[in-house]
Amino acid sequence: MMGTSLLSMPWAVEQAGLVAGLSLILVMAAICFYTAFCILQVYGIYGEKENLADFPDLCMFLLGRVGQWVSVLFSALSLLGASAVYWVLMSNFLYHTVKYVYDLITTTTSVALLSVDDDNTSAFNLFCPDPIDNLTFSSLLNGQIFQNGASTFDKIWNLDLTVPIYMALLLLPLICLKSATFFTKFNALGTVSVFYIMAFVVTKASQWGVHVEFSDTTSPFYVPLLRSNFPALSGMLSLALYLHNCVVSIMKNNRRQECNGRDLSIAYTLVALTYLGIGATFYLTFPLEKDCIEDNLLNNFSRSDTLTVIARVFLLFQMMTVFPLLAYILRTQILYAFFNSIYPSFNHVFSLNVILLSVCVVFAIFLPQVGTITRFSGALCGLVYVFTLPSILYVVSYRKQNNGRAPAWVYIVHGFIMLCGLLNLIAQFVVTN
Repeated sequence: MMGTSLLSMPWAVEQAGLVAGLSLILVMAAICFYTAFCILQVYGIYGEKENLADFPDLCMFLLGRVGQWVSVLFSALSLLGASAVYWVLMSNFLYHTVKYVYDLITTTTSVALLSVDDDNTSAFNLFCPDPIDNLTFSSLLNGQIFQNGASTFDKIWNLDLTVPIYMALLLLPLICLKSATFFTKFNALGTVSVFYIMAFVVTKASQWGVHVEFSDTTSPFYVPLLRSNFPALSGMLSLALYLHNCVVSIMKNNRRQECNGRDLSIAYTLVALTYLGIGATFYLTFPLEKDCIEDNLLNNFSRSDTLTVIARVFLLFQMMTVFPLLAYILRTQILYAFFNSIYPSFNHVFSLNVILLSVCVVFAIFLPQVGTITRFSGALCGLVYVFTLPSILYVVSYRKQNNGRAPAWVYIVHGFIMLCGLLNLIAQFVVTN
């Protein structure tokens, strides 16, 4: 459930405001837990009795073919959104890592390691990135990259064009492997990366101290309690707390099925507390203007900062092992839905992977904004998978178990949950940045 959203959580809390941000995390965690638990409850009634393998089969049994296709489609879209986020981050980490090594090799003084991006670096190796801190795609189209001011290295190693393409050439052979067993061996790196990010934030926060001002709106450390951009956080949380397309697969292997509800509640509690801790700690201690916080918090640090270098290298390796798993799950869902086989032929797999990587590269070039991708994909897929499908399944199951009847509260509660999902999606279009 928890991964790259950790890097964006301080930005999302800043968008929402302190009180609104922390409250939203708790409320969204509660809603997501409840709807995931609804899926488990309904599957517990029909799963074994009807020999249903997974969530799409449950949708097929209770909602028909349309329900099954909707579940497959939006599960694939959520994986596609996650893949795009991974691609933007992997390109970012690869670019900065190679750039750091290049600077290290081609310069002789530590001062020279600070690139043009880091001219405003503070005493904490922090800086507020310029809105255009690299050659953008529009500048490439205008030929600015070919001006004399750009070095040969910058022409061939550019974050907004060449690096995402290099990543595609590097990972295409890996994601075409028939089995993803090799990459599952690195699953533990996901847990290690979470602990490293937590330790990273705590270490930096202890060095900075608290920088907060609640009353003086002109202060660079002013912290509003509520901001109109709070939907940015709720949209992001729809994906950050998303477990619904695989919760059945995970929990049906639990040795003690009667403890599924308890274990799921523990998982959501721990994830919510982690998001609260990372988001609030970084936000309250950040020693520059709060609106400088980036949707990838590592972008606020100088390229020469040691802990940041380690974080980027470690996360790059971890994501390069996880991305093939995402691609594998995505292709098995799509190919099985259309061809009733998870590997109909190499040509099918290769063609689908080329399409996937093309979409990821397009996002990395034209919309390399982790927060924007996450909140829109989360709000759209969350509307269907987090708010709507579990609610409909619960109501249909309740009526099926009670001779076609259900009390008013069942309709009101689950209708309200679906309305929240719809409003969450609509609200993403009014977020100003």
